[in-house]
Amino acid sequence: MKKNNSIMFHDFKLDNTSGTQGAISQNDFRKLIKTNGENKFSNPDVIQKTKHKNLEDESFITFDDGLLSQYDIALDLLSETDKKGIFFVHSKPLIGEYDIHQVIRSFKNSSIFNNVDDFNEQLIKILLSTFKTNEKDKIEKGYKQSAYLTEFDFYSDLDRKLRYIRDFVVSLQQYEDSVTELLNIKKTSISDLVKGTYIGKEKLKEINQLGHVIALHSHSHPTNLGSLKKEKQFKEIGHNYEILEEIIGDKPNAISYPSNSYNSETIEILEHFNIGYGFRADDNINLNPFELSRVDATIALRDIKNN
Repeated sequence: MKKNNSIMFHDFKLDNTSGTQGAISQNDFRKLIKTNGENKFSNPDVIQKTKHKNLEDESFITFDDGLLSQYDIALDLLSETDKKGIFFVHSKPLIGEYDIHQVIRSFKNSSIFNNVDDFNEQLIKILLSTFKTNEKDKIEKGYKQSAYLTEFDFYSDLDRKLRYIRDFVVSLQQYEDSVTELLNIKKTSISDLVKGTYIGKEKLKEINQLGHVIALHSHSHPTNLGSLKKEKQFKEIGHNYEILEEIIGDKPNAISYPSNSYNSETIEILEHFNIGYGFRADDNINLNPFELSRVDATIALRDIKNN
């Protein structure tokens, strides 16, 4: 079996700038897509034009979350190297809404905080402010026993703890309310953050017309898609499918699971919509077309520098 994972990108930054946590610079992007020869990455046409094909000899350049920096920075670099990518886009921002997880990227990386862990610590304090001491102790114990996201060594302990609380302890509404409280404390406008976050409909059409593949990433980007009831999962995927199809004029044929969360019911829903492929967010090699592996760009870059 070929162990040549696809690469997963999120945010980008200009060379010699700080950017957001985990953002990939222009120069590092060039390194990643040129390494190991010019034929390392496959044309994603195969993703759009086939169903359930054995892809063990294929590797793709993929982008999650529909972030504006992918259009502003990565698109030109793809053209420069004559490569095509798969853009996994959640649809809530395409209808004038937003998901709080992406919008706060620039907020938590701003000079408002000493560093990202300063943000994590302040938000965790707000999230747990209504819990009693024994409840907080139970949450702490559960977090430590879970070893949550330890496979991603670029996350700090507080990164993982915040995500654990977000994904398993509080509701989405509680999380959004807590973020809103922190935004108000720091006198930061959510509307200003939204403006510079997402690609948008017209740019998404342009990306599609340039020959890149547009694919599913759920509607609202729940961080725990696989734990939702099947009916809610169906709505997340179905709404995403309908909105993307209307915008680009093509039927999406792949998904990347938001926060790597999915289950057998998710795959049943994909089969209902005649979706051909599903991409994970880890490097566990699997020939199942609904569990294709990807390695995070920050890890792939580290591996290049270490060799």
